[in-house]
Amino acid sequence: MKPRPARRYPRTWLLLAVAIILAGVAVRLHRHPAPLIIWRPPPVEHQAPLEPVIPVAVELARTGTLQASTTATGIVSPGADEVITAPYAGTMKAVKVKPGARVQADAVLAVLAQAVPSPTPVPSPVEPPVAEMNANAQETLQALSDAKADVSRAQASVAQAQANQETTAKTLAQDQNLLSNGAISRSDMDADQEAATKAQAKVAQAQDHLAQAREAVTRELAALDQERTAQKTALARPPPQILPMQALLLQASHGEVKATLPGLVSRVLVKPGQAVKAKAPLFKIGRLDTMRVVAHVSPTDAKALKPGTTITVSGPTLPFGLDGELSSVQADGKIVALVANPEQKLAPGAVVSVKVPLEAHTDVVTVPAAAVTQQDGRTVVWITHRRVDEVVAISIPVVAGVKDGDRQEIVEGIQVGDPVIWKGLEDLSPGVVVHQNSTDAGSTEEEPSMTPSIESSAEPSTEPSAIPSKDSRAPN
Repeated sequence: MKPRPARRYPRTWLLLAVAIILAGVAVRLHRHPAPLIIWRPPPVEHQAPLEPVIPVAVELARTGTLQASTTATGIVSPGADEVITAPYAGTMKAVKVKPGARVQADAVLAVLAQAVPSPTPVPSPVEPPVAEMNANAQETLQALSDAKADVSRAQASVAQAQANQETTAKTLAQDQNLLSNGAISRSDMDADQEAATKAQAKVAQAQDHLAQAREAVTRELAALDQERTAQKTALARPPPQILPMQALLLQASHGEVKATLPGLVSRVLVKPGQAVKAKAPLFKIGRLDTMRVVAHVSPTDAKALKPGTTITVSGPTLPFGLDGELSSVQADGKIVALVANPEQKLAPGAVVSVKVPLEAHTDVVTVPAAAVTQQDGRTVVWITHRRVDEVVAISIPVVAGVKDGDRQEIVEGIQVGDPVIWKGLEDLSPGVVVHQNSTDAGSTEEEPSMTPSIESSAEPSTEPSAIPSKDSRAPN
């Protein structure tokens, strides 16, 4: 008898229970349908702008007073000459300095032998010093030859300086056309202007050197004529009667001629062996406590200047400058100023920058000088403009006036209160979005506050300020 197969009732009951549950769920959903659930991504609170945001610094245009000025290149030389005279009559035994030497007070300039009479009047014939006179004449001839050679070199320097001046003047004239066409920048124009001014100063310096060289030739010719006349006179007259011990006494009585003040030896008026009278001029020393500065400005600017005007001299050794006064103004633009030099920071021959004030411009619109730039050959100023919910930069063509330090006058183009961008100009283009990370919130209304949110000073603040809006402007 075969065994019966095992019953599968548990599995059958399990399937039946699942079917009953699904039927119950279907009935409930039919009576109470559930809402449809659709997944959506979370809303985006902020969407980044499609264009980059440029950080900038802004200052409101304001009124002020600016001092118009012009800058010229000057050459420094010692001030007024101090004349050193002979303390007594005698013979010059030695000269210790040469022209151009810098000396201090009490420095020995020369040795002067004083004539001392002998108590015993015993006459004895003495031959005239023909050999010494001939030696002096030879020295004078050599000095005359050197002076003539110096004149030739000075003439060549003048010709070269004039040729260089003509070249720089032509370049400057071409730059004016190129600047108006936008082919070059204002900085290139200023560099060529400075080169032309320096060339003009070099011409004046070369001409002064030529005049001094010619004066030296004239002086040596006069000295040679004087020595020859003295030699003829000595040979024509009978031998003098002198005391037998006088020559020894002359050698024994020597005195030193000293400088009375620090300065630069500008002239040596005597030579060894030359007889001098008491109070006769021996040396000229240029004072270094007051310096003479020669510069050239335009004839138009020269008309507005007068002696006594305060000028400022600056250079590598004078980062803060020294004030001086104009002593003379010529119609061709040559100006001469005297500058106090108590610490002797100005050296003879130095090239310095001379700032000469002109007229003052009062109650004019001013902006930071850094805000004035060039765009397509035009002078422009960038300002901020509110567009919907963002701030953009626009460029405004302007007419610039005088510049005083880091402030620039604007004659036409913008008004007081316009928000001017003075920092971050390198990356600007018309319509670009700008922003400042500042906790100092500025005006966000349609019209900006007339009070700047940065410090109101002559220099733009390095701290960022809020960007005011200006809806009255249309983007450029």
